[in-house]
Amino acid sequence: MDDIVADGPGGRTSDAGTTRLAAYNVENMFDRPAVMDSDDWMRGAEVLAAHARVNELIQLAVYDADTRAEILEQLAILGLVRSDQSEFAILRKLRGRFLLRRRDGTTEVVADGHADRVGFVELTTEPVTELASTHTAMVMRDVGADVLGVVEAESRPVLEMFSSVLLRQVDWTPYDEVLLIDGNDMRGIDVGVLSRAGHTVTDIRTHVYDRDADGVVFSRDCAEYHLRTPGGERLVVLVNHFKSKGYSTPGDPLGGERRRRQAVRVSPSMKTWSPRATSTSRWSAT
Repeated sequence: MDDIVADGPGGRTSDAGTTRLAAYNVENMFDRPAVMDSDDWMRGAEVLAAHARVNELIQLAVYDADTRAEILEQLAILGLVRSDQSEFAILRKLRGRFLLRRRDGTTEVVADGHADRVGFVELTTEPVTELASTHTAMVMRDVGADVLGVVEAESRPVLEMFSSVLLRQVDWTPYDEVLLIDGNDMRGIDVGVLSRAGHTVTDIRTHVYDRDADGVVFSRDCAEYHLRTPGGERLVVLVNHFKSKGYSTPGDPLGGERRRRQAVRVSPSMKTWSPRATSTSRWSAT
């Protein structure tokens, strides 16, 4: 039977019969939303909240007077009332008309609902520095995990490119399998898993559609990866990033409630795959 151990400092290889697990916030491999590296913490929190809220409003089937007013309020925070691009955000219009910007300086939401236009607001990005990317690769190398859960990665191709190129540059071997499912967050900060040394992913399940009485549960995903270890055991890994505290106000009640809902939803999954349930299954949550 394989021993499942958490990561420890300086370990580059696992002992025979041992699976080394780790979780790491990579904070994007190559491009990261510019506002997330802003020196003005309060401004960053305001922009991120407005970005999330305006995209929720844009998806509504009907825009009433209150919805139109709030859309304009959120766009003002993002600097998009009079222009489709600002320092931290871009208004993407794929089809239909959304805003009427008059010469007198006023702006009106002219769409009646989501069906009238297809589009969204995205955050502007800036390149992650070469030094930061190298440091991320060095951390992965030094931890030496057989199964590595990552959060805040742009996409599966980007994550695989990072593994195949930058890990070699720091004298480490790429991972054999690199998997990531797009989550609910539009900022390109998804969760994924990398595995090596005979640890093979056999099943994947996404939880982006999980709902409770208050709506969608997970801000990103609680991706469920089932792996087979070299010793034949089943290892179940739940990769998650609960609602962030990074840009919340002190004692944020909404964020705290969202994290509680997420914990409540994860709990049954952990009980289902508890090692006490079967001698040939192990679970880990990141």
